[in-house]
Amino acid sequence: MFFVIGIPAIYLTLRSILFLRRGSIASSRIFLRRGMMIKASRFLLSSSIIGVLGSVQVYIWSITGLDILRVSGGLFLIGMAALILIYLRLLNHVLR
Repeated sequence: MFFVIGIPAIYLTLRSILFLRRGSIASSRIFLRRGMMIKASRFLLSSSIIGVLGSVQVYIWSITGLDILRVSGGLFLIGMAALILIYLRLLNHVLR
C-alpha cells in the first residue's frame, strides 16, 4: 500500500520543488490561493496527528504483543501516508 501511495507522492514532491524554485511566482500564488493553502495545511496537520497515534499503537504492540494494535497502527500509518499524498496534490494545485 505504501508503494502505491509513494510513487505519486514522489512525483508530486519533485513537481512542487520545481514550482518552488521560482520564488516570487510561487509566493504570489500561495498568497492568492490562501484558502486552498490553509486546507492543504490542515491535511498535513491531520497526517501528523494520525502518524503519532499510529506510532504509539505500534510501540505498544511491540511491548504487549496484541495483534489488534499492530493492525490498527498499520492502518493509521497508511492513513497518514494517504493524507500526505492529498496534501501534496493540493500544494501542487496551489502552485500550478
